[in-house]
Amino acid sequence: MTMQFLTPDICVIGAGSGGLSVAAAAAVFGVDVVLIERDKMGGDCLNYGCLPSKSLIAAAGHAHAVRAGAPLGVTVGDPEIDFARTRAHLRNVISAIAPHDSAERFEGFGVTVLQQQARFIDARTVEAGNTRVQARRFVLATGSAPAVPPIPGLVGSGAMG
Repeated sequence: MTMQFLTPDICVIGAGSGGLSVAAAAAVFGVDVVLIERDKMGGDCLNYGCLPSKSLIAAAGHAHAVRAGAPLGVTVGDPEIDFARTRAHLRNVISAIAPHDSAERFEGFGVTVLQQQARFIDARTVEAGNTRVQARRFVLATGSAPAVPPIPGLVGSGAMG
């Protein structure tokens, strides 16, 4: 395996909404950009969070409207929920938007996309697969995870859901 070396102006780690925005904006201004993503382009927002939840909320809203129409003189009965069709709709929504977040689109902007796990090997170098990236600037757009704050009595109080 031959190691490849890249020296862009900016290396963005994470191809979720934040990382994609930075990479696209930099590329439009002619900045040399490397974008590294270990999982799915579009990150959590496209694949697991924002879009899927909004799709499910929209379906629930329609079901609620059917149920709530009687006081307004609209009665159609209790809605039947076909979860398989709801999931198919959700997959179609993701599929329609995924090309906008795709590696191919960003490569078309001139961004070098590496679909690998990134790890810093020193303060100025990231390794992703068989590629080492030494950039002038790094942007860490790797998302976040919820955490319970260390407040005495919070855990077990029922306040966390």
